[in-house]
Amino acid sequence: MLLLLKRFGSWSKLKLTELWYSNSGDWHWLSEKPMPIAGINRKLWRGAVPSLSFYTLLSLSAVISTLGLLASSAATIIGAMIIAPLMGPIIAIAYSIASGNQRLLKRSSFTSSIVFLAHDYGYFQKARHGLVISVPSLIILGLPLGLSLETFLVKEHTRRHIEYLLYRRTITFSNSDIKRIDVRRDGERFLVDMEVAVPFESLSANQVQLVQEFLQDNLNKRLTLKVKVIPIQEYTAS
Repeated sequence: MLLLLKRFGSWSKLKLTELWYSNSGDWHWLSEKPMPIAGINRKLWRGAVPSLSFYTLLSLSAVISTLGLLASSAATIIGAMIIAPLMGPIIAIAYSIASGNQRLLKRSSFTSSIVFLAHDYGYFQKARHGLVISVPSLIILGLPLGLSLETFLVKEHTRRHIEYLLYRRTITFSNSDIKRIDVRRDGERFLVDMEVAVPFESLSANQVQLVQEFLQDNLNKRLTLKVKVIPIQEYTAS
């Protein structure tokens, strides 16, 4: 009897192990390919631009929420919140702040403002007490955050512009492997630190100086370019 129970336990353990591994593992056919930055920007831009489907879903959401309020049904109101296509502009605002995309930030913020201004969310007399408290608090908290955000957006915009100019408008770095571009601000001057992988002794200080002058002319900003070269040695077997 004990031998039978032991065999049954071993058999059960084996079957459970087979079942576990049959439903787990690397399912490559379910994985998605990484989306490039340009594709993410296009997708979020479409979600931030109000279209016919946007207004249709918004109208349906307003009707359903009204019926839910009249019927005192929390489930119906939650369903209206799910239908409302407001996640597109909200996600676009978060992504544009993180990536420093000013155009997408303006577009998504404008779309969100249209929604909240077009609907009368309560009367001013009812919200006056809350506004008196919240508006000064938001101003106090928003000033340092706004200044930090402005600095970040300027630095990110400058970095993107520098990267574009280096790859598209210069011969020195057009075919180079640029590993990193960091932009820091020192008063009116920008400090640009670069790491680039190029063959040994293929880049000179004179070329870096010419690139710095080229960037200053195109950006209309004073900057100091510091390039850290990662040497690459190539060997060809005979």
